[in-house]
Amino acid sequence: MPRLNINDQYTDLELVELVKGGETRFFNFLVNRHKTLISRTIKAMVGNINEANDIGQDTFIRFYMGIEMFRGESQLSTYLVRIAINLSLNYLKKISKQKFITIFKEDLIHPLVMLENQDSQANVMDNNEIINKALCQLDPQSRAVVTLRLIDGYSVKETAEMLGLPLGTVLSKQSRAQDKLKVILKNHI
Repeated sequence: MPRLNINDQYTDLELVELVKGGETRFFNFLVNRHKTLISRTIKAMVGNINEANDIGQDTFIRFYMGIEMFRGESQLSTYLVRIAINLSLNYLKKISKQKFITIFKEDLIHPLVMLENQDSQANVMDNNEIINKALCQLDPQSRAVVTLRLIDGYSVKETAEMLGLPLGTVLSKQSRAQDKLKVILKNHI
């Protein structure tokens, strides 16, 4: 039985294989390795921090329950983001259109825009709130494209594969979403 310590260097695929082989304690390393990406993706999609936490947990539960289906044909992060996006879209379909207000607990500055006065923690939180309000005004599929492309940094091809969309659709949705976000955010820059 392999002994796990902080200095061990396992790839995602090695950890998955260990979990598949019954070494379930290794699953926590996968969660810890990918939780920030999944959290950021879901928060950008749903805006509601309580729901984002629930969807994040559901993402890892779904992955754990179906870990045998993961064959390593894509990166684990891509696979997990796909689950997170699908669960986020399902959540957004269930709720009526509402305005969300999100206050991030992390010191995260959204890469979509550079807002002025980012000197204090309060301003960072205000900026994140403004940006997330703007993101929540996009339709769910456009929000997914913006989240994957501009927040998570996936390529157009990767985004298209994750969402099951043609490349051209990803590009046009991203362009229209960015134009809409510029109009929405114009009063706050």
